[in-house]
Amino acid sequence: MSGRRYVSTWAWPWDLADEGPREAVRFIKNDLGMTALSVAAVYHTGKFLLPRNPRRRIYNAESGVAYFRPDTKRYKDLKLQPLLSTFAREENAYPKIIEACGQEGLDFSAWIIALHNSGLGRQHPDCCQRNAYGDVHEYGLCPANPDCREYVKALVGDLVSQFSPFAIDVESPNYVGYVHHMHHERTPVNYGDFEVFLLSLCFCDSCRAMAKEASIDIDGIQVWVRETLDRRLNEDWHTSEWRKKNMEDFYALLIHKQEMMDFIRARQRVVTSLVKEAREICARGGTRLFTISSIFAHPSNQAWTEGSDLPGLSEVADALIVCAYYPNVTEFFDDLRFAVSVVPQKQKVIAGIKSFMPAAVSKDLLLQQVAVAKELGLSKFSFSNYSCTDRTRLGWLAEAVKAIGA
Repeated sequence: MSGRRYVSTWAWPWDLADEGPREAVRFIKNDLGMTALSVAAVYHTGKFLLPRNPRRRIYNAESGVAYFRPDTKRYKDLKLQPLLSTFAREENAYPKIIEACGQEGLDFSAWIIALHNSGLGRQHPDCCQRNAYGDVHEYGLCPANPDCREYVKALVGDLVSQFSPFAIDVESPNYVGYVHHMHHERTPVNYGDFEVFLLSLCFCDSCRAMAKEASIDIDGIQVWVRETLDRRLNEDWHTSEWRKKNMEDFYALLIHKQEMMDFIRARQRVVTSLVKEAREICARGGTRLFTISSIFAHPSNQAWTEGSDLPGLSEVADALIVCAYYPNVTEFFDDLRFAVSVVPQKQKVIAGIKSFMPAAVSKDLLLQQVAVAKELGLSKFSFSNYSCTDRTRLGWLAEAVKAIGA
């Protein structure tokens, strides 16, 4: 990507394959004006509505599977092995998409969901996050677990070796929170961000060992978390200002609980070190590593709840993608403004913009969000996502990319 601005869109390989890799890539480059395309290599489960797909309207994705064919030799001695998707087994479209990017002069990036993986979590509950009660969060592999870390690094090395991508977008190298919106999920009590954070804290064997090594009283923290949740989940104190005041309670408590702050910092070191190790693997192959600031925690000033240290991540990664997905300009601006205020180098912040509903409510909004990001000094953009964007909004997206000046 010599001498041109980075403007990318994410896409799903099944959608690109159905459209035709060469046709889709040509459209993304010539009609939308993108300079890069990031394609899911490993993705989580879901039911996806595809508004423009020529073959189907619904795609039911499998749990945490690979959409490329992994080099099995790289995972030979690892506990966690990539789960091959039915799609990759039957069609093997990933190399064709990469070939099309090369033919059309579009930079190709591989997009991986690293630790948010229900498929591997069900197979290996001992590698998953566990809350203060010992309950398993099967959709979240733990970043402190050595087996999980080796899996992520092997995955990154495999993609670099096989495909030499321009970049790898690493999503979820961090802790995955309690709120996941699983199928038929039920939460029959009033709760706020405070309770969600406490339910999200991991007390698995790896995290307990990490905390003890840092001289943190992990047993005391676990007892306090359980007692606090037991009390607050059984109270009726809901008000209209509940969520805001709810988290303010927690901020105030941090002043009085140094051991909790130490635990938060230790979690951040775990995540930052994993990204650093993955980036070193990328660098040896001439590939960049971009990481997404948070998964479910938004805005970016809440990324710490997932173990993400924005300044620290920006130092070890080539860039930090802030997914500022909002149906208005104010929240979009506030989110990116915070990220820019704590990340020393603006060129290391990528503005993530959603180009489909419910965020992309109008063309004017997309254009305003681009303008705001540029005013903040940002020059790199990632749009989510080509596969979800309807025909009308593709037109809006093309205008937004033109306004960037790629």
